[in-house]
Amino acid sequence: MSNNPHMAYGDPLGALPPHNDRIDITASTGAGPSFLASNYRHGRLYSSNFWETDLARCGVFYLSIHADKVCVLVPQQFVREVKREVRTARRVQVDMAPHRPAPGQPPFGYRLIFDDGSDNPFFLAVGSGQFDGVLPASAQGKPLCVELYGRGPKRFASFAATFRVLGHIAELDPHR
Repeated sequence: MSNNPHMAYGDPLGALPPHNDRIDITASTGAGPSFLASNYRHGRLYSSNFWETDLARCGVFYLSIHADKVCVLVPQQFVREVKREVRTARRVQVDMAPHRPAPGQPPFGYRLIFDDGSDNPFFLAVGSGQFDGVLPASAQGKPLCVELYGRGPKRFASFAATFRVLGHIAELDPHR
């Protein structure tokens, strides 16, 4: 369980982070800076040290979750490719499911499917240690926004999204 009051890893079906004009969400990553901080003002991501972390340098995507918004922090080396992949997407499906995490990490992860109407849409599977907030089960069926950010943070895409809780996501536990 995190000591951060804005995270509820012990209870993924718990409450959303509080609605504030400014909120600091911090997650221990064990890489680069000793913490990753994403700051929000008026519901919008305005700063993050993600791009200075070893996670970003190693090409690891990160989700910063705040209220009804999922911000995808994209490692700079993948921004051009991700822009190309998502440009035809119309909506995003955000799935959460349990998986076997590393010790001390939350026992669930997320998958984001960028629905472009094709049989093979672009998706991201994000496991433990790659997100700093929780979408509660009560968020299912409610409006949600997914935004993608490159260094800055500079938003380069925004999508309406839906959320659901699943029993399993194959990309998170391929050997299950």
